[in-house]
Amino acid sequence: MMESLAHIAAFNRSVHMFATGAGTGLYGLVQCTRDLSGEQCYNCLNQTLHDLSADDQCDESVQVTALRGSCIVMYDMKQFFSSDPTWVAPPDPDPTIIPPVKPPSLSETQRGNGHKTSTIALGVGLPLVFLAAVIIFICLRRKNRFNKNRIPVNTKSRNSLLIKFSTLQQATDNFSDSNKLGEGGFGPVYKGKMPNGQEIAVKRLATGSDQGLSELENEVQFLAELQHKNLVRLFGVCIEEKEMLLVYEYIRNKSLDTLIFENSSGRKLNWEQRLKIIKGISRGLLYLHQDSAIRLVHRDLKASNILLDENMNPKISDFGLARLLRGDHTQSKTSKVVGTYGYMAPEYAVHGTISTKADIFSFGVLILEIIAGRSNSSFSGSSEGNILNYAWEHWTNGTAIEMKDPCLDPDPNTDLEVMRCINVALLCAQQRPNERPNIYSVNLMLTRNRMQIPPPSNPAFVIVNSSVEDRDIEASYNSTTTSTYSVKYSINEVSCTEPYPR
Repeated sequence: MMESLAHIAAFNRSVHMFATGAGTGLYGLVQCTRDLSGEQCYNCLNQTLHDLSADDQCDESVQVTALRGSCIVMYDMKQFFSSDPTWVAPPDPDPTIIPPVKPPSLSETQRGNGHKTSTIALGVGLPLVFLAAVIIFICLRRKNRFNKNRIPVNTKSRNSLLIKFSTLQQATDNFSDSNKLGEGGFGPVYKGKMPNGQEIAVKRLATGSDQGLSELENEVQFLAELQHKNLVRLFGVCIEEKEMLLVYEYIRNKSLDTLIFENSSGRKLNWEQRLKIIKGISRGLLYLHQDSAIRLVHRDLKASNILLDENMNPKISDFGLARLLRGDHTQSKTSKVVGTYGYMAPEYAVHGTISTKADIFSFGVLILEIIAGRSNSSFSGSSEGNILNYAWEHWTNGTAIEMKDPCLDPDPNTDLEVMRCINVALLCAQQRPNERPNIYSVNLMLTRNRMQIPPPSNPAFVIVNSSVEDRDIEASYNSTTTSTYSVKYSINEVSCTEPYPR
C-alpha cells in the first residue's frame, strides 16, 4: 500500500504530491514538498520506506512518522486523517459469488491461456501481497531510525574496538600506582603501552548504567567515530561485568588546569598560547554541538578536561561520558546531574535541564579562568565569591583589563584581544540560556576581529549591587575610525569612557 501511495503522490499531478490510503487495518499518508520533481519525490519516499523496512524488530503498536527534509511518511492502525483516502485497497475476492468454472476445451485453453493465467495470478497474488505488506509494516519500529540519538550499528567496527582486559592489565603493569596519571570525576586514569609500542591512556570506571552490553558497545562505537583535532581520540573499550575501561590516545602534556593555575608552570603560557587554546576549545565544541552526526552535550567542560599536545593544541576529553554512563541522553532533563559546580549552568545545576547552552556557560567560565590565570574555586571565601562576580565587577567599573593574569607581560597590542575574550566570556555566562550565543556565533566572535559584539547582561551567580542596576554597559569595537577599545557606561546620565590602545 505504501509503495502505491508513493507512486500516486509522485506521479499523479492532480493530488499535488500528497496521498492517503486505507487498507485492511492500516492507514497511510505520504507527502513531498512541491519543489521536487516527480522522480525526486518518489525517490525520497521510496528511500524512507526502504529505511523503515531495514529495521528488524517490532514495536508494540504501529504509529510511525518518518520525516525527511523533503518528504514525510506516516501510517497507523487507526485512521488519523479526516479526508477520504486517495487510494483504497481492493477488497478480497468473495468465493461465494464466484460461479463454478467449466473446464475449457483444448482449443479454448490454447486461445485464452495467457489472459486467464494473468487473471488468476492477479486475483490470488494481490491479496497475498497486501497481507504480506501489512505484516511487514506492523513489524516496523520507528524510534531508532528517526530518533536523532540513534547510534548506527556496525558490527565489524564495534568488534575492532573491543580490547581484552588482560591486554590492558599488561599495558598498565596491572594498573600500578606508578602509571596512574590522575583521577577524574568518572574514575582513575592510567598510562599504558600496547604490545605494538603505542602509548595509551586508560580510564577505568564503573558503568553505573542500566544499559545493556550491546547498547554500551554501540555508544562507544559512536564516540570512537568522533574525530577532530581538538578532541581526545578514543581507541577502544573493555567491558567487564559492571566495569568499563576506555582506551584513549596518550597526550604527553598535562591538563590545562596544571599549566594555568599552578604558579610554577602558569608562566609558560603566554597570551598567544592562551588565545590559541580558547579558539581550539571553541572549535572542538562546534564539532560536538553542530558538526558531528549526533549533537553531543559535554556536561562537564572544565580546565582539567582540556589536555594539551606537544604543540599546545587543546583537546577536549571526557566528552560523551555522561551520555555513555547515565543512560538518559534521550531526555532534555535529567535527575542525574553530572558535572563540576562552578562550571555548571544554573538551569542544569538546579533543574537538570540539558542543552548545548549549558556547555556554552561552562566555556564562558573557562575563558575567564584562562585570562585571569585563576580557577573559579580560588575565589571561594573572598569578597568576590566567584570568578563571574569578579569579572562582572571589573566590567561594570570599566577596569576589565585589570583581571588579566599578572604573569602576562604588559602589551598594549594584546589588550584588545583580551577585552574581546572577556566580552565573549560574559556573553556565554549570562543568566538566561536563550541570551547566550550558540557555539557557531562564539567562533565568529573569537575569530573575526571586526565583528561587532553585543554587550552582556549580568552573568549567573552574580550579586547585583542596587547602585549599579541601571548601568547601561556597551562594548564596542571600532576598527575603521579609531584604534581604541572602549567600555562605556553611564550612571545618572553621566558618561565615562575608558580607552585601551590596540
